[in-house]
Amino acid sequence: MYRSRRPYGYRRRYPYLGQDRRQLPFKEIFWRLSWPYLYTLVLASLMILLTIIIFILEIINFLNNDRSNNLSNITIIGAKLSCSIFFLIPAVFMYLLVLVFDSSRIWSIYTLIANLIALISICILIVVDIYEMTPSNTITSTKIKILKIQLAAAILMFFFPFGFLAAYIYTVFVTLFPLHSYTHLVYPTFSTLPMFATY
Repeated sequence: MYRSRRPYGYRRRYPYLGQDRRQLPFKEIFWRLSWPYLYTLVLASLMILLTIIIFILEIINFLNNDRSNNLSNITIIGAKLSCSIFFLIPAVFMYLLVLVFDSSRIWSIYTLIANLIALISICILIVVDIYEMTPSNTITSTKIKILKIQLAAAILMFFFPFGFLAAYIYTVFVTLFPLHSYTHLVYPTFSTLPMFATY
């Protein structure tokens, strides 16, 4: 008598779902294998770094603020800080996508939607920064420097949602190709049965 041993290709890889590869559709497995894992982690890390920079610059801007027009300044600063919070949401979703949900297709869609919402907030931040630097607003040279740095960070942040969109489109196109080259990763051959059994 012998006891079957779980092959490597059948090892449980998705513990958060309580599933192994045999319980997932083949296209879903191919999607997860094709997703740019490291690229997503780098993108999320840079997005969080830029968000922290924008947030710190806005706090410095508030401390160096002219108190003569306090209500208007507080409104603008509050709007910009609110936009910064929306920048963190897609970054957190990207971490969850690759570290917790193993690059699943449904979480890729959720993260894409979060990035598109963040794109709207980035556009708002860019418009507000440009408005604050208009000649009609009397601001100090220090505040102009802070706003220029913040505007540069916001413009750089503008491209990050498109970076995630590129990863999504890349994975969609990759999964359109024939899948026969990946079948051995999920359904290993059993030409040598003793490899997977103990007597």
